[in-house]
Amino acid sequence: MEVREIHLYSEKIEDDDVKNLFNRVVKSKFPLFGFISLSDFFSLNALTLVVKRNINTVKFYAKEKDCLQNISPLIFPYRMCDPSLLKLSEGSYFPIPGMYVINGAQHDLLDFILKEKIEQMTLNITKVMGQFIASGTVVKESGQKGIFVVLAPQKFLNINLEKNPSIYIELLEPLPKQIYMSSKYPVFEETGVSMGVDNYDPLQHTIIAGTSGSGKSKGLFVLLKALEAKYKDNTRIVVVDPHGEFAKLFPHAKIINFIDNYIEPLDVGRDKSPMLTQLVSQLITSSIGQENKYSERVLFYTVHLLSSINKLDLNNISLLLTDSSVKAEYVSMCDNDEVKRFFDEEYNDIHIHHFNNAILPILNFVGEYQLYLGKEKKREGLLEAIQQNRITVVAFDPKFFGRRMISFLAGAVINQMYILAITGKLMDKPTVLVVDEFPRVETRVTKDILSETRKFNLFAYLSCQYLGQLSKEVLDSIVSNARNIIAFKINRQDATMLSSIMEIKVEEYFKKHRATTELEESKKEMFVRLHQRECIVRLFDGVKYLLPMKLKIVDARKWGLREGADPYVERTPPPEAPGVLRSKPMENAFVNQAPQDSERHLPPAQPLPRMSVAQQKGEEPPRTEAPIDSATGLYCVAEEGEKPPGEEKEEKPDLPEPMTDSPWLQETPDAIYQLGKAKMNGDVPKEAETIIKKDDNPSATTPSEPETAPKTTSKEDKPKKPVKKAKKKE
Repeated sequence: MEVREIHLYSEKIEDDDVKNLFNRVVKSKFPLFGFISLSDFFSLNALTLVVKRNINTVKFYAKEKDCLQNISPLIFPYRMCDPSLLKLSEGSYFPIPGMYVINGAQHDLLDFILKEKIEQMTLNITKVMGQFIASGTVVKESGQKGIFVVLAPQKFLNINLEKNPSIYIELLEPLPKQIYMSSKYPVFEETGVSMGVDNYDPLQHTIIAGTSGSGKSKGLFVLLKALEAKYKDNTRIVVVDPHGEFAKLFPHAKIINFIDNYIEPLDVGRDKSPMLTQLVSQLITSSIGQENKYSERVLFYTVHLLSSINKLDLNNISLLLTDSSVKAEYVSMCDNDEVKRFFDEEYNDIHIHHFNNAILPILNFVGEYQLYLGKEKKREGLLEAIQQNRITVVAFDPKFFGRRMISFLAGAVINQMYILAITGKLMDKPTVLVVDEFPRVETRVTKDILSETRKFNLFAYLSCQYLGQLSKEVLDSIVSNARNIIAFKINRQDATMLSSIMEIKVEEYFKKHRATTELEESKKEMFVRLHQRECIVRLFDGVKYLLPMKLKIVDARKWGLREGADPYVERTPPPEAPGVLRSKPMENAFVNQAPQDSERHLPPAQPLPRMSVAQQKGEEPPRTEAPIDSATGLYCVAEEGEKPPGEEKEEKPDLPEPMTDSPWLQETPDAIYQLGKAKMNGDVPKEAETIIKKDDNPSATTPSEPETAPKTTSKEDKPKKPVKKAKKKE
């Protein structure tokens, strides 16, 4: 049966609440002439309720009807959920069916199902002569089935959990109010709501918070795909990806991974100033983790000197601090008298008395950098990369780079984005800087980005698990400057802060039935109890803040995400994502593919025959070796039912593409739900029969595996089990 689950907001349901629910369904049409309604006397538009009890847990369902779709906001303290499929208990009338006539004024639902040990109760509620009446069936725990009639069902369905403490009914916390809208580029959804980047201003500083597993990364993926679909070539996106995850999600993007190619971390361009020197020295100081006045002075003057003679990189920093002849050469090339004074006088004193604290940590850090990036790689310019691509992903493989080096390199990219912004290099079109796992790469310049770069066309999207991990000055800057907030499930400390920022408004029902302090606590609980993909958003439309709402992130598969599939396969975007770039095949940036034998101009190596212990002792005849694939070095042995290598294979019939040709083969939640619904009703298209057979009987044949007639063989004639496929050569 197709149903909608009914949730409760209150532990106490009274007559008026139940009558309101009945009337909303029975009077689904507006009265004739505004005042004549025949449903006040008699109605055929019955409401079917199903009550299911499992030991002490009780759940309520309503049979799906067209009128149930939009009445959820009108039936407080009830809430209608999305349609789902419910399997009803059959039961049996044999040997004697139960018969019940219940007066709702004297008995209530919970007492009845507990005393009579009812497992399932189905009520058909209608109006006769102006009075509600219910009839239906019950199924006991023993499987016995009965019929019943209920007089005054509005009283019978009263609920008071204080009188029935042994019963568990899940209660919903207060929900924020919602406004209804639709979008061409949906990012968030809920019943009757579709909100996307065309409903608010996405070119604002944005904070995305959520614990691990809350759906934060997929939500960010959907948001960026929607941005790309709407703005196309009119905006640029730069993703700083400490986990290397977005390099796989955006295969058509420009990938810079510091393994095959790199960005010079200390590149500040041609615009040199003391402020830029300060940024670079602060970045290195925070990365080496040895902050003292001597190391800061050494770094500041070193960066200033190398920057002035166009030799600023980490290798030259090491040479300047260790080689006296190089130091003398570089100092002689500088025109600044203060820099010359420092290296001629003060530096020598620091080198002698404070070498371990001021200079050695810098040299150790440069050595670590050379360990990771000492080999020759293709150098990329950050400005050129973002100007020539819609999306640029600066990705780091956490299995290759250490935590400190990721923090330094990512911080260097953030610094360079800030420098590009304040020097006017990004004024031609908006640029969105996305920083995933922001606390891991937090830099001091972030607060300047949030407070200054909006006017320079640079907008920050900061993603983090816990806001409490951020430094106070950066957190204060986020609170002051981030206009769009997307909060997934977070801890209570962060919930306290965000609930005070968002000013969530709840339905009037809760204001009447709950104290103010209780409501404030419930607002915090909203953030803590969010399920996966659920989030509370506060968005800015360019003029004012929209009402904070609880929504769900759109299923990422609608924007082209294929879980478990190779991300570097060419795919066509679904129709819901107009204008998205077509993905191009691309090598995995984190896999260094070894050259094949043919590239080395060497003959392919042949593995030695594999022999078991019994074969070596002569107890068993040696097996015939299977052919070997020269490219992979694997044994090419056919599995049972396959033809051996070298023989022609039968052509497999072409199947429709799962995301394009046939809606019944789409891998979306809606398609799966509709397929299950059709299966229950017996109305299944031919194209879906194969799927259902496969689900019901895994051994059933599929179109790609032609059915063969079974052969009857004796035990002696039974063929030997073939050698398993793909054995590594020794």
